Amino acid sequence: MKQKAQHHAYRRRQSAPIILSLLAIIGLASILLCACPPGLAPQASPSPSPSPDPYQGLIFLSETYSGGIYALDSNSLVLHDLPFVTTALNATGEIYVHAGKGYILVGAGAEAGLFSFDFSDTSPQLSRIGNAGLCAQYLAFGSDSRAYLSVANYSDPSKNGVYSFDTENPQAGLSLLTATQSSTAYPQELILGPEGLLYLANNDCLGATASVSIIDPDGSAPTRNVAASSGGSTGVFNGSLSGTEGVFLVNCGGFDQGMNPVAGSLDFISKGGDGTYGSIKAAEGLFAARGLEIRSGLVALSGYGVSYILELGAEEAVIQEVKAEGQSFGSYDIAYKDGLIYVPGPDYGKTNNRLYIFDESGNHSSASPLSVLNDGGKTLANICFYP
Repeated sequence: MKQKAQHHAYRRRQSAPIILSLLAIIGLASILLCACPPGLAPQASPSPSPSPDPYQGLIFLSETYSGGIYALDSNSLVLHDLPFVTTALNATGEIYVHAGKGYILVGAGAEAGLFSFDFSDTSPQLSRIGNAGLCAQYLAFGSDSRAYLSVANYSDPSKNGVYSFDTENPQAGLSLLTATQSSTAYPQELILGPEGLLYLANNDCLGATASVSIIDPDGSAPTRNVAASSGGSTGVFNGSLSGTEGVFLVNCGGFDQGMNPVAGSLDFISKGGDGTYGSIKAAEGLFAARGLEIRSGLVALSGYGVSYILELGAEEAVIQEVKAEGQSFGSYDIAYKDGLIYVPGPDYGKTNNRLYIFDESGNHSSASPLSVLNDGGKTLANICFYP
């Protein structure tokens, strides 16, 4: 050990002149750098690139009976075998992703309600927001940390209405917007529309007039209702018609007394120069329930067993039914991303679930219809993209 220590001491002594020479060079370089004109000094090393988001490009699909939420790669269209999370509850439906969190809605049963999870968790776990027994239908997210939930229970409408909660403090629970409570209205899709107002589709299945309610989230203005041109109001989405911004209301039509389907319509709701809200029937003869705007003047709609692309303008709407392999298809959900429209095709026989993917001309992708969730008695319900 002593010899080794002496050897190291010798090396340190021999290195001293070299170190002094290096320090002199470094000192000279520092002087030169200080004298460099602005902009000529060497640039600092760039900061490392952020890690890629592992969820980017995923499509989430809900299975209604088991409550499993499955992830589908939008590029490879390969479905992950195991559910990402699960509610383990029947009537699991809508899925939303917002600000790093996922939200799942269960629309019926004693345990119905709203659940959330955090994508940043290593193993995401579901947490309930609010009480059990609220039949959650649709969500809308405000411009701040507030979010809004429509609740509709056909057998017990006493709790029907719109509820709000704080996405940053969901443990505080849900608060009813009292102006929306009605035992005859059946609240459906809810969105944040122009001027930061909420637009709520009111179905007429409990006796109320089919309509859209325009709600001030702060309660500083009275709720305004605009009647629909036909029954079965279910969906709402932002868009424009002939250069005017507004909201489209999708009316599925409902059923007659013999339970035969009745054709519905598409209405356009906008605010006039006098501050009042009016409605224009943009199209009729439809059996659609949900929709979205592809671009101004072009919308896609879907309903139970049927899907459409509509070209809208000053003249009569041009309606194209989209089919796959010569067969009609559709559901109560629809999504759009990167030029493609996605419509889940649920099979309640649990053997033939399909995901339909087509462009704005109605042409299907080479993978459409895509067979999904066809093992173990599953039924595809809803779809959501990770942003």
